[in-house]
Formats: sequence, C-alpha cells, structure tokens
Amino acid sequence: MMNGALDTIRNRCSNVTAFERHYDEIIRRVVQVLRAGVAEFDRYLLEELETAPDPTACLVHFQRFLDTSFSERNILSDFTRYPVLLHTFIRLTGYSAFLADVLVRDAELFRWLTASDTLQRSIRKDEIELEIERARALFETKRSRDRALRRIHRRNFLRIAARDILGKSDLRGTVASLTILAESFIAAALEETLPELASRFKFHPDCPFVVMGLGKLGGRELNYSSDIDLICIYDDCGRNSSEKHQEFFSALVQGMVRFLSGHDVEGFMYRVDLRLRPEGGAGLPAISLSAAMAYYESRGSFWERQMLIKARPVAGDQSLGERFLELVKPFIYPRTRLDLPGEVFERIHADRQKSLSGESNVKHRRGGIRDIEFLVQALQLEHGSSEPSVRCTGTMPALNALMKAGYLSENDGTILRDAYTYLRKVEHLLQLERNVQTHELPASPSERVVFARKLGLENWSELQSRLEQLCDSVAMIQGRIFAHEKTGTGWGSF
Repeated sequence: MMNGALDTIRNRCSNVTAFERHYDEIIRRVVQVLRAGVAEFDRYLLEELETAPDPTACLVHFQRFLDTSFSERNILSDFTRYPVLLHTFIRLTGYSAFLADVLVRDAELFRWLTASDTLQRSIRKDEIELEIERARALFETKRSRDRALRRIHRRNFLRIAARDILGKSDLRGTVASLTILAESFIAAALEETLPELASRFKFHPDCPFVVMGLGKLGGRELNYSSDIDLICIYDDCGRNSSEKHQEFFSALVQGMVRFLSGHDVEGFMYRVDLRLRPEGGAGLPAISLSAAMAYYESRGSFWERQMLIKARPVAGDQSLGERFLELVKPFIYPRTRLDLPGEVFERIHADRQKSLSGESNVKHRRGGIRDIEFLVQALQLEHGSSEPSVRCTGTMPALNALMKAGYLSENDGTILRDAYTYLRKVEHLLQLERNVQTHELPASPSERVVFARKLGLENWSELQSRLEQLCDSVAMIQGRIFAHEKTGTGWGSF
C-alpha cells in the first residue's frame, strides 16, 4: 500500500528528487524520535500527501515546523496518536505558504488552533474585543501593546483562514469573520490613538466622531488582503473652534492609519485607503458632517453615489454614522431621477471598460468579480430610489433583494450568485498563498497545476473551462440587462 501511495505522490510532484529527499529526511527524524508508531505515522503522512496540492512544499513546511517547535518528539507523537492533527497541518500548509510561515514562526499557535473548540466556532466580535481590552490593560508601553495587538490579529486571521481551508466555513461566513476582525481593530486603533492625541493637544473634543467603512468593508465582504476604505467624519455641532477640531480629528485619523498599517517584527494588519473621502487625496483626513454634506450636495460625482451604496459606520459614534447615511441618502438615491433611463448603466459601463484586464485576472476580466459588483450597483442605483429594499451594502444581499423585488430574474440572479461565490473563492486562494493583494492566476505550468488542485480539480484546463463558462454567462447577462436599461424597454421579457 505504501509503495502504491508513494508512486501516486511521485506522479503529482514536479520535482521527484526534491520530494524524496525531504520525505526521507522526515522519516529519518521520526525513526530517531519515536520508539513505536513509525509505520503508523508513515501511513498517515502518505495518506495526506496523496491529496495535497503540492506534496513537496508540504514536506518542506513540515521540516521547518519541526525545526522551530519546542518539542519535536511531542509534535511527532501527537501527529501519530491523533491523525486529525497531521491532516490539519498538511492541509493548511499545503494551501498557504503564508500560514505555513505563521506556524513556523510560532509553533505554539498550532496547539492553540487545534485545542478545545477553536476551529469549530466562528470568531465573535465580543471575544476579539475582550482579547484586545486585556492586552491593552496588560502592556504599559505603546510598543509592547502594538506588538501584542498584532499577535492577536495574526492569531485570529489564522483561525479564520483555517476554518475556510478545512471547509468549516463557507464564503459568507469567511467574509463576515474577516470583516468582524477588521472592525475590531479599527475600533482598537481609535481607542489607542485618542488618549495620545488628547494628551498631546491638551484638548479632548466632546463632539461625535465616526469611521465609515466603504467598499468590501462596508459591504461586510472583506477578502484576505483587502484594503480598508474609510471616510472619517466628526460633528463640530456649530462650535466656533472648528479649526481646532479639524486639526485634532485629522491627527486622530493619521494616528489610526499608522497603527493599522504600520510594520514591525509582528508584521502589519491593514492597508488603509482614505482616497474615497471628499476631495480625494487632496482632502483633509477627517471632515465635518456639514462640510461633507456641502460637498456631496454641490460637487458630488456619479462614482461617489456608487461608492456610498456600501457606506456604513464601523467604529466610533454609531448615531453620527446613521445621521450621515440619512442625510446622504437623497444624494445616492434621489427621489427625482437625475438620470435618463439607462444613463446609470452607460456611466458605469464606461467606467468599467477602463479597468478591464485579461483573462488571468479574476477581478477585472470580462465577466469577473468587478463586473458582477458593478452590475449589482447599477441596478441598485437605477431602482433604489423607488424600492428601498434593494439598498443593501453587500453584493450577495443586494443580489437576493433585486431578485425578490423583480429587477433580476431568478435564473440570472442564481447564475450571478454562483459565479460571484466561485470567483471570490478563487480570489481567496490566490491571496492566501502569500497574503498579498492579487487577483492574477498563476503563470507557470507547475503553479497552475497546484492551484487547480486547491480547487479540487486535477488539471489547469478544467479550471480554465470553469472560469470561461462562468464569466461568459455573467457577461451575457450584463450585456442583456445593459441593452434593456439603455433602451428603456423595461423588464417585460424577463
């Protein structure tokens, strides 16, 4: 059986010599360390490697893990006594070099991850907030607190990714968990920065301040390497010291950005993008509520209507966030239509054409992730003024609402939902490999085979066919809906 398994694994390796070298080294270490159970360990290991996307990479990560673990004997003994631990390790490191690096850096994280019910439950916001609160209370210096908080972030990121890879969380659960994690640390950034600023400025404004999440953060659909798009708003309540408030809150936002995006030995948490705020990169980091409304009412662009569909408060004063959304609603969804029938679609379609990419980019290709998101947003802008039920911040909830309201047929909506789910899954696997923001499919033949296996396919051509089928269907639906909306012929034929 073992010889047959080895032959199967060799056939899955691009470099058989490298595989055999690493395999022999691990077995040698097992023989040295374990008095009994060598045959059982060998059998369990081969069973896992038979289905691993890249068996050689798994063995390399395994060796690195043993090298940095506190007790090689305990690891190998536990993996032999509890094969599910070996399965978990091979699965995680086989799907993500980044997660392998996380475990190699801190081998005790694997024990934490597989202990108790850590992998069985989704993360909860109150639990993360409690972790953050305890760390902030325990560590006195800013440097030690920042490092501790980054460790908490990394640990929970590992937990979310592990549940995803092991099939314990679907796309909806994964993006919701990633969003909860981001929200928790945006709030932590505010809590960390505010006292420092109050001490520095000798001034603590008593007016409300809110952080509005946009894009995938606002839609509660973050991916593994999303930027977090923010607009920061304060209410000066008509006070005379508006300049002082402006200076304080702008410094507050800059401090929060440094906390979230700063690098140290523990890595970094998020790339923060403030360019969607009024006036873009030329605007102030924080803006008063009155100034924001004056901007949108007098100079707000079409793309800003589209962008604000996903806006929601993610940290700070929730009531101020809700007030802002109520005030800006007529700008996003005007009661009196400012556009001729189909003009919304023409504008979005024109903007979309500028960012189209080749078929290797799952986000920007024709019929890709961005096309689905833009189509959904176009339908929301077209019909949201008269139908409040479609004013959802997330793409999937909006798809469901548009179907229920009759603006999208059941068949088209199902095709779009299935395509979006699959493309986001592909996107997640691409980003998890190295924890980088990428939407590009692998270029080399060997990497393509490995990536296809991560999706349960045995060859690249299967994945290509699947993507072409999904994206062609999306493009066909988009073209048909665009044509109907552009001509104003309505939905009678749907």
